[in-house]
Amino acid sequence: MRPRTGPIVILAVLVLAAAAACDSQTTRQSSSPSSTQAQAGGDHEEHHSVAAATTPKQLAAQLEQYFAVHTLLALRRTRSVLTANASYREAADHELEEYTEELSEVVGGAYGDTKGDRFKQVWERTTADVGAYADAVAAKDASAKEQARAALEADANAYGSWLAEASKGRAKAGDGAAELNTHVQQVMDHADAYAGHDFDRAYRIERDAYEHMFAAGTSLAKAGATSRAAATLDAPAEKLRAAFAMLLGEHMQLIIDAQRATFAGAAEFNAAAAQVNANTAALTKGMGAIVGPKKAVEFQSAGQSTSRGSWTTPPRWPATTRPSRRWSGRGCAATAPGWRCT
Repeated sequence: MRPRTGPIVILAVLVLAAAAACDSQTTRQSSSPSSTQAQAGGDHEEHHSVAAATTPKQLAAQLEQYFAVHTLLALRRTRSVLTANASYREAADHELEEYTEELSEVVGGAYGDTKGDRFKQVWERTTADVGAYADAVAAKDASAKEQARAALEADANAYGSWLAEASKGRAKAGDGAAELNTHVQQVMDHADAYAGHDFDRAYRIERDAYEHMFAAGTSLAKAGATSRAAATLDAPAEKLRAAFAMLLGEHMQLIIDAQRATFAGAAEFNAAAAQVNANTAALTKGMGAIVGPKKAVEFQSAGQSTSRGSWTTPPRWPATTRPSRRWSGRGCAATAPGWRCT
């Protein structure tokens, strides 16, 4: 029997939704590339222009989301390479290209077109080198791996130099390089873990990478603002918004990965589902600070009742209800391995 969900829990969910709403209002409507893929069979969507942010808070919301989601797309492309899924890789490549374009528009709106163009060059090269590392891991080519690793380290330094120049010295090149170096190391570690079938580590790294780059978006927004404007991003209300926006966005993305993993076998599914549960625990802890621990537990129980069957064992699709293994339109990179992107 499904447990009852009281008004306080419903209110808590609305509070969480409101905390994340800042993101959706300042980015394009389909800004969660793989969390809003509800309409299969839709027409392919072309590149979307991104509305320029007019406040540091809006800029932070945009950069946090674009950095974090771009990271997930890169990791999903890596898995497509390691599983030799050509159609899925093609779809992921396309989405990465679109997201790089849109992310560069956001950066250009904040730092100027020239700096935005330079950022795009750095980001495209980094994305390409991430792909090269995945290719090398798939081919078991140790020499190519080291070349890709060296290229990614150079990319981190290039980002640091760009950041110092774009921010007019507000941010240090070394800090920017260190931030991106952490990112590329996580991407490489994820590829190595996944290739070695250490799925627990691979999906744990994915969650860490999402959170790291979400925070990197905040840092980039601060770097382009005056000290007074940047301080608004450290206000308690803004930190609360950012924390819940990150956890809610992460939750949806992790659910998608767990759904995809149902087609990859129990080991991978269990690893992906463990991160959904870890995220739910973090959300519950956050809710406890708002509505108290008792209501937070009720919130957690209500959420688990909705998806309890999903995160315990992989589903066995009856022949009459097995989903079509086809997907059309933007967001094909969210489909399960082996599904056909059309």
